[in-house]
Amino acid sequence: MCGALASVARVPVRFPHRGARVKRGNPLRATEAQAPETMKLRVLALHSFRTSGSIFSDQLEALGNWPNAIGDLCEFVYVDAPHPASGEVPKDVASFFAGPYFEWWNATSFGVEGKEGKVLQYEGLERSTEFVEDVWRTNGPFDGIVGFSQGATFTGLLAAMGKVEGRGPFAPGETGEPGAFAILISLAFNPLKVFAEIAETEINGELINASSEFLRDLDFETWQLVAYKSPFFEDKLILRVIGYPGNLRIDHPTNLQVDSGRKQWLLNDKTLLNVELANDGRQAAAEFDLNELMNSIDKNRPLRLSLSGVFSELPVPPFVVKEWRSLD
Repeated sequence: MCGALASVARVPVRFPHRGARVKRGNPLRATEAQAPETMKLRVLALHSFRTSGSIFSDQLEALGNWPNAIGDLCEFVYVDAPHPASGEVPKDVASFFAGPYFEWWNATSFGVEGKEGKVLQYEGLERSTEFVEDVWRTNGPFDGIVGFSQGATFTGLLAAMGKVEGRGPFAPGETGEPGAFAILISLAFNPLKVFAEIAETEINGELINASSEFLRDLDFETWQLVAYKSPFFEDKLILRVIGYPGNLRIDHPTNLQVDSGRKQWLLNDKTLLNVELANDGRQAAAEFDLNELMNSIDKNRPLRLSLSGVFSELPVPPFVVKEWRSLD
């Protein structure tokens, strides 16, 4: 799953009717050039083995911020496979991205090994096919699919099903041509490029080294998490959680619950002890004592944050925890 972009392959393409339209002008002035009115291509994004739609979005952003680079042309729609991960998550995923994790199928061997090796069965493939067909019908129209790793293999299978069985997103249209395009990506991403950023950040009117990262909760709301050593609290590590002003109100004191496996911590709310935040009428930020948590863990383990009345679960990947620990 690591490395530079290895290959981008495409099955036969027919850009469908949603592409360009010609504005109808004054028929009496037909010699004037008519400017085309373009519409964005909608692309369904299928993630890799035991990752998620959210992780795939982060991976594409790490790849030169690809979605934004072609944002004027394409809109990516990310979905999670219908099966939770049925086994161990690959280390090059779990070390950099928090769950939950999903898979399109799980390949298991059965029977006696023969000349061609063990026979494999792909548990969950049919259900995943039905799931994508349902997404295609209910959330479309889509112009194509981009798949990475297992998602790329799945996209290729869907293209074959369209050709051979006449089913799914790649089933021939009225013209007999495929109704969608496919982009297959393999070995595309270096997860080491996905990291929290430690930089001088203005906090309470001073420039302080801080780790800053934007993360999404399970409701796809975005939060900024800033960890720093506060001179107001004897250089203790403080975690500031920032939401979008006007969208929420954080009441104080409300302790932050942190879970990792079977372990759980409650981080004390320090917001009202910070004069800057206490006088901020927007009430869209909160601060918590991070010291106890950092002193309790000896590994860069994924965490789950819960703040009552605000968000039920905000996954924090290990690479962010690593940055927090480096500040201590």
